[in-house]
Amino acid sequence: MPALKQRLEKAISVGHLPTIQGMLTDLEQFANDPHATVEQISEHISKDPSVSVRLLRIANSAYYARAEPVVDVQESVLFLGVAQIRIVAMTTRCVEAMCPEDQSGFVWTDFWRHCIATAHFCRMLGRSFTYPGFNPELNWMAGLLHDVGKLVIAMLAPDSFRKVITKATEEGISFQDAEHKYLDTDHGALGGWYLERQSLPPVVFEAVRCHHKWDMAVEKKELPAMANVADFLARQKGFGNSGNMELVMGPFTETPAWQFLVSNLALRGDPASLQLQLDEESTKIAELIENLLPNQKRVVVKRSAPADPSEPAKGSPPPPSSNPSSNLSVETTA
Repeated sequence: MPALKQRLEKAISVGHLPTIQGMLTDLEQFANDPHATVEQISEHISKDPSVSVRLLRIANSAYYARAEPVVDVQESVLFLGVAQIRIVAMTTRCVEAMCPEDQSGFVWTDFWRHCIATAHFCRMLGRSFTYPGFNPELNWMAGLLHDVGKLVIAMLAPDSFRKVITKATEEGISFQDAEHKYLDTDHGALGGWYLERQSLPPVVFEAVRCHHKWDMAVEKKELPAMANVADFLARQKGFGNSGNMELVMGPFTETPAWQFLVSNLALRGDPASLQLQLDEESTKIAELIENLLPNQKRVVVKRSAPADPSEPAKGSPPPPSSNPSSNLSVETTA
């Protein structure tokens, strides 16, 4: 852990790792300025083509099911609102800035599918409780960045990341157990430390640090517990792949983190209604996720097994997957 921390400190100082804080302040002036006009916000957003394209995609997606299409950025601002736009901008820049090279066949766009789904479920869970101080953006941020420590390991110590992935698979243990065994740390501790060094809100880096051990959070345990349940839901429903191949068994209502939440917060409605809502949302989240990911070119992943003659030639695109949230057999790169 000390060696990784030293490398992390140096990587941040020389710009080898992106500063998350810089991605989050982009629309701060507009969010906090009651006099900012739609025209001013739209003009600012239009300077970033990546964010503009995603806003239009999302506004026109089946998730919102509009009768009439949204045709420009200004209309998307009116329709989605500044809070949702900040989330889109934050997600877009995190994904584009932090997507390492392939690690032993690990597909990083699948990693981000998992993280975006976790962010969505974490925000949904926050809205499902009477939660003092609830901030939808902080819940989204905690879900989106909960596994950022894995990215840090992959970018600073790719050989160590490959070893953890390989050993977890070979030994049939969880990703974090393999981390402790071979790195003497875990992605939660490293990710939390990384975000703390960038002056993110304590509630966020504490949630990232403790999303696998929410009961060890120093102060508020609610957000780490929500991130834990959201991670469980994203894995259970098959959204992407975070590298953790441990089976997800049973309903989320039986997890210790959920039991803590319902014991300490007032649930709006009942668990059955929330389960129905989660199921309904899951049918729409896949498209939302794809609209938040950058435009990609598909290439065939290297396989150790002999190539099947019926497979596409190397470099040619395979047929599109019928389930965009499943674990894909292709690498997607810019």
